[in-house]
Amino acid sequence: MTGGALRFQGILGTGILRFFDLTIAQTGLTEKEALAEGYRGAVLFNIKPDKPAYMAEQDIMIKEIADKQTHCILGGIIGPQGGEKRIGIFASTITLGIKAKDLFQMDLEYAPPFSTTKYFTV
Repeated sequence: MTGGALRFQGILGTGILRFFDLTIAQTGLTEKEALAEGYRGAVLFNIKPDKPAYMAEQDIMIKEIADKQTHCILGGIIGPQGGEKRIGIFASTITLGIKAKDLFQMDLEYAPPFSTTKYFTV
């Protein structure tokens, strides 16, 4: 359309589901899919508050799937709330081939009503 040589690279299947007060977001490969594709999957679970403690926080669970050999992020699941704010970060890192350790270095938005100072720890 613009005369460039861009090619569509496919989709990650990023999605968000809201069920009453619960929000679950997912992108990329699941643990089972990563193994089926031949990756040596590494799974990190991170359970942490979604806001600072003085703001009536709730726990958020982040599951990250990465490849043990390349350290590339393959997928992520976030819930039971806060996924709508964070899943795009996973989708971007997968698309760009960013390594799992680089999540910690990302300078992401911060304000106490919305998040803690670090979304992800590796």
